[in-house]
Amino acid sequence: MRFIFVALLTLCGLHPALAAPDEHVVKLASLEWPPYASASVSAGGTVTDTVRRALAASGYRLVVEYFPWPKAVAVGESAKGFAGYFPSYYSADRARRTELSDPVGESPLGFAQRSDSPSTWVTIEDLKALRIGVVEGYINTTALDRRIASGDQPADSTLDDASNLMKLAAGRVDLAVVDSKVFANLMGNDTRLTGLRGQLVMNPRLLELKSVHVAFRKTSEGRKLSRALSEGLRKIGYQPPVFNQDPE
Repeated sequence: MRFIFVALLTLCGLHPALAAPDEHVVKLASLEWPPYASASVSAGGTVTDTVRRALAASGYRLVVEYFPWPKAVAVGESAKGFAGYFPSYYSADRARRTELSDPVGESPLGFAQRSDSPSTWVTIEDLKALRIGVVEGYINTTALDRRIASGDQPADSTLDDASNLMKLAAGRVDLAVVDSKVFANLMGNDTRLTGLRGQLVMNPRLLELKSVHVAFRKTSEGRKLSRALSEGLRKIGYQPPVFNQDPE
């Protein structure tokens, strides 16, 4: 009788071991980066919400798993069952390695500074005497990343934005690269930083208004999903702003 029951389930496509995978599920890797992406905020964050609604408009269901950023990139690019990762800034290298979607959000990127030690600058070259805090694996700006890579800009990396800001507060770096909305969220909600309110502020000059993307795998399936996301963005009426990013 059990054999007959299993056979019937198989014929109906209901047996869990034999049922076909749901091809309309898109599984993406991400990081805890509120207010844009987080398991603990409403709708999963503003960018997650945009991606979810756009994919739903094209007939797909979004599933997100969260990791530290370097692992999210590695998982999104190569782990079984994942279609990609987000939120990703644009870079020429990332565009070569992945199928970058149309913009799904924007990120005002700047510097946090100590309120008792403000910096005035016009070009990146003005910062050459300062040590800049960056997050491992993050894209910053083309000019800044080139100067760091060449050794022309002193820099120190850490694993996440909160750790970068704590380094800044401790005087281990002079400025910390951070999205201004992420900065506000961390200073208001992260217990490691709430006691530092007033001691850390954003520098009034932005580096760039960055575009934010989903980095799908560079495969035929990745291109298909990127097109579906673009179509969904049009359907939900998403209109990105005009970005001011360095050309590469």
